[in-house]
Amino acid sequence: MQHATRAVLVLTAVLLASSRRVSGAFVNGVETFPGTTFDTSTWEQTSGTVVQNNGLTITSGISGLTFFGADVTTRSVTVGVGQGVRADVTINSVGSGGPDLEALILTNNSLGTSNTSALDSKWLIVAHTLNGPSQGQGNRIFAQSSQLFGATLLPTAQPIGATYTYQIDRLSLTSAHFAVYNGTTLLGEAAGTTDPMPADLYISLLAANSSVTFHNVTIVPEPACAACLGLALFVTVFRRERRGRRDIQD
Repeated sequence: MQHATRAVLVLTAVLLASSRRVSGAFVNGVETFPGTTFDTSTWEQTSGTVVQNNGLTITSGISGLTFFGADVTTRSVTVGVGQGVRADVTINSVGSGGPDLEALILTNNSLGTSNTSALDSKWLIVAHTLNGPSQGQGNRIFAQSSQLFGATLLPTAQPIGATYTYQIDRLSLTSAHFAVYNGTTLLGEAAGTTDPMPADLYISLLAANSSVTFHNVTIVPEPACAACLGLALFVTVFRRERRGRRDIQD
């Protein structure tokens, strides 16, 4: 029983540490992009145009084969093992004449050390493409890691103007779960083994040859809820241990 108590104490400490890591524009683990001022202390931006208006719209064209476009990436907020991230994604328009990509990404590098998150060495992604980067890859929502894992989540395009929710959950350093929702309806999911990932990954939002609005970027479980869950587990185990000691004494 003492071992169980120690384990719950460690879990609680980890969850509390996770809650402290979320800062800046994230409130209780949720970034809603309120108002019209882009928070550069929380997010970094590459090329393209970023407009905040109770949501964040990223617009990027295409230049030759460099279709990875523009993204914004958290400077210090990260997602660890046992956590995940989800975001509401509205595709406003997709350019013609080349491939496009609209994505929620967990990446190993902030923009200070890499050109765009899609070019970082370690990443997990849920992405939509109407005109895929190569023949036969368009009109779908897919999941992928930088190596080893890839799966189609939805074999049809997301309608222009529609809002879907993309989600990535980190199951371990080498596994993840990916999903896409329309409201509360699950449209597709996949889980599998990925290449080894760092303990903490930054959140990145990407638009390439398209215009995309992101809402409600949420770390799950929300850090405050996770910490409360950990404390509740500790209290439960503590009470059971006390009850067990009383039974032995009786």
